[in-house]
Amino acid sequence: MKQEKRGHPRIHLKSLVHVIVNKISNEELDSSVRFNGDSKDISVSGIRFYGKHPLSKGNQLGLTVEVGSEKANYKLSGSVMWVSETTEREFIAGFEIDASSVDYSRWLQIFK
Repeated sequence: MKQEKRGHPRIHLKSLVHVIVNKISNEELDSSVRFNGDSKDISVSGIRFYGKHPLSKGNQLGLTVEVGSEKANYKLSGSVMWVSETTEREFIAGFEIDASSVDYSRWLQIFK
């Protein structure tokens, strides 16, 4: 059995988490370049999401994360820890959230 590397348990949501990447490694993205991804796998310290845009391990990202039907938005920053590509040319990325993110304290409330 593969050993879990996460410091916090992940939760699986019934509703999708919508992810918009606003910044990649200090480069602000124009709205025409921004891409969306979705996730059902989040934790206090990270998000696994997928989308059509390739990312690289080590990229520093600025995200807007929209959670659930109430459309609560969270501004989060952090690092891409791993990336894999699917056979459908989609990309799955593991994102570690920086605790100094603008909305990190609000993000933590999801898990209480």
